[in-house]
Amino acid sequence: MNKKFVLPFLFLFSLVVLCLTFSTAAEGRRGYFSVIVLPDTQGYSEKNPGIFLSQTEWIRNSREKLNVELVVHLGDVVENPGSQAEWKRARGAIRVLDKASIPTLIAFGNHDYTNLGSDRTSNLFNKYLPLSRYEDIDLYGGTFSEESADNVFMEFEVGESKYLFLTVEYRPRSDVLGWANRVLEDHPDYRAVVIAHSYIWPNGYRTSNGERIWDELVRKHKNVKIVLCGHVPGSGVEVIYGEGGNRVVQILSDYQYYSDGGRGYLRIMKFYPDSGRVEVRTYSPYLDSYKKGGRDQFSFVVDKKVLGVD
Repeated sequence: MNKKFVLPFLFLFSLVVLCLTFSTAAEGRRGYFSVIVLPDTQGYSEKNPGIFLSQTEWIRNSREKLNVELVVHLGDVVENPGSQAEWKRARGAIRVLDKASIPTLIAFGNHDYTNLGSDRTSNLFNKYLPLSRYEDIDLYGGTFSEESADNVFMEFEVGESKYLFLTVEYRPRSDVLGWANRVLEDHPDYRAVVIAHSYIWPNGYRTSNGERIWDELVRKHKNVKIVLCGHVPGSGVEVIYGEGGNRVVQILSDYQYYSDGGRGYLRIMKFYPDSGRVEVRTYSPYLDSYKKGGRDQFSFVVDKKVLGVD
C-alpha cells in the first residue's frame, strides 16, 4: 500500500472498530429485549386498515431501537370472520412484519372462527395467515395441529434466560389444554407467557373462559409468569399465585372501545432477563402518543414473591 494512504486507512479502520465496539457495548448496557403486544385489531381490519398498518410499520421501523424479539397478537384479527376483504387488509398489515422477518405469534379470538362449534372452522384465518408463516422462524416451537395455526408456541434464549410464549385458543377444547400442559411440562426452566384471547376483565376478575384456562392449565405450572389477553375492552392488571408459589401477572389490553377501533394503541413490554423485571408502556404509533395511568404504564418482577405490581 502507498505510504500516503497508510495513515488515513489506519485512522478509518480504527474509527470503524471503535464504532462497532461502542455499538456492542451499548447493546450490552441496554440489557433488555422487547415484545410488542397488538390488542384486538378487528375494528381496523373492518374500517380503519391504515391504523393497523401504522402499527406494523412502526414495529418494523423500531425493531433495532427497541431490540424487538417477538410480536404477539391477542386475537380478534378481524370483526367479521367470513369477510375476505377484512382478512386481506389484516394480511397486508401483518405481512409488513413477516417480510421483515419479525416473528409474530397470533392467538385465535372468537371473531377469527367462522364456526365455533365442535369442528372449529377457521378456514379464512388459515388461508390468509397460515401455519406456514412460522416455518422459517427459528423461534417456532410447535403447534397443536399441523393443519391449523390456532395453538402455537415459540421459544428462545436471551443470555442465560429462556422464554416460552404459548397461545391457547378461545374456549379451548380439552385436548388442546392437554397439549398446552405437556408443552409447559416439557419446558420447566423457561419463563412462560400464556396468551389467551379472553382471560380477565378490567377489574382483574377472570372471565368464564379465563377461569377454565387458569384452573386446568396456568395454576398448575410454576414456570408460568405472565398471562396476556384481550377480548374485553379496557386495561387490567392482576397478580395471583400458582400452586408452585409462582407469581403470575395477568394483563388485559384492549382499546377497541374507541370510535376508530383503538386509536392504534399497543403495548411495549421490555424484558430485563438478568433481574426478571418487565416494563410495560402503552403507545400509539398512529397518534404518536403514550397512555398514562397505572393500568397502562407499570412494571413488575416476574420471579419475586412480592404481592402487587410495583
